Amino acid sequence: MLVLPEEFARYCDDQTRLAHGGATVAEAVAGLAARFPELAKRLLDQQGRLMPHLVVLHEGEVVAPEQTVNRRVGPTDTLEIYTAASGG
Repeated sequence: MLVLPEEFARYCDDQTRLAHGGATVAEAVAGLAARFPELAKRLLDQQGRLMPHLVVLHEGEVVAPEQTVNRRVGPTDTLEIYTAASGG
């Protein structure tokens, strides 16, 4: 399952919970982006990498950007994408 923030729902048929495909975090996100091109514009940069203001959790654990390509995921694993908070 891939869980998205509410603000992204309008770009993927008003869904915040979607099935994911792919054997890695990067493949799962790329598959989601391919299914929903308007969402892709908000998830990925020009090189196809996750936007720097987004954070991915795999089974509740933060996945560092450089780990997304190699981090293996199973078909029933949960991935969550959040907008990183900043400020002071």
